[in-house]
Amino acid sequence: ESYWQFNGRVWDEKITGWLDHGAVYYYNKGFFGSIGRSSMIWGPEQRDALLLSDNAPQLDRIWLGYEHRAIRFDYFISRLDDVKYNDSTLVRYMSAHRLSFRKQNAFELGLSEVALFGGYGRPVDWRYINPFVPYYWEQWNRGSDDNILFGLDFAIYWPHQCRIFGELLIDDFQIDLKSEPHQVGYKLGIDMMQPLGLDRVFTKASYTRVNTTVYGQNQPQNLYLYYNKPIGYFGSNDQDRFLAMARYHASRALDLELEFQFNRRGEGRIEKHDRSGVPFEEKF
Repeated sequence: ESYWQFNGRVWDEKITGWLDHGAVYYYNKGFFGSIGRSSMIWGPEQRDALLLSDNAPQLDRIWLGYEHRAIRFDYFISRLDDVKYNDSTLVRYMSAHRLSFRKQNAFELGLSEVALFGGYGRPVDWRYINPFVPYYWEQWNRGSDDNILFGLDFAIYWPHQCRIFGELLIDDFQIDLKSEPHQVGYKLGIDMMQPLGLDRVFTKASYTRVNTTVYGQNQPQNLYLYYNKPIGYFGSNDQDRFLAMARYHASRALDLELEFQFNRRGEGRIEKHDRSGVPFEEKF
């Protein structure tokens, strides 16, 4: 039986293995750190997140941060899988930082930035080790051709037992605002516990859209993939989806769920993107 996140090799005819999670964590007075392997999920949802989700295999990373009652800062750097290209091996890295604000039972707001970089024999770039500088400015000022992605996500808890949530992903931001279109993905949804007073019922409705060339880049080491799986949205790019579901918690051992989905998928694929520019006339 296949396991969609499995990233190992068969040791014997019927024996194999893969360690999903393994890390050491430290926390003291709001400061935290970790080294090891785990999924990094940022945003109001889990596998459906657009910037960082648990869709790809878990990352081997160094993770540092600080949190207070109303604010949190996260930073991590990871070594991704190598890419074979024209008889060369391209090394790959990912660095990311995030600043989030929250008021308990009221709202959450997160601002994130991710940098993918690498190349033939390229070492770790000290600009991206620094968690306190904007990655986009650094690569623009130095003329680098790295892949920078931005994320904005929010959740509003209103009214009682209801959450309105959303996420905006901006890939290939154009600082001149006119040379080519910004490539974006976005999500908007609402979920609710006990709607209309119905006990043990949870409902959710959302719309997600990821445009044609999101997650792509003209450099193969900068494609937003990890072991050929999208690091962000599990549906990849060039896709939108409307989702509605209702779940009834019958008992500790039984949940009953009714779900409706309407999906559209175009021909765009992350691994096939090899252009440095996107024309305005390209449609979803």
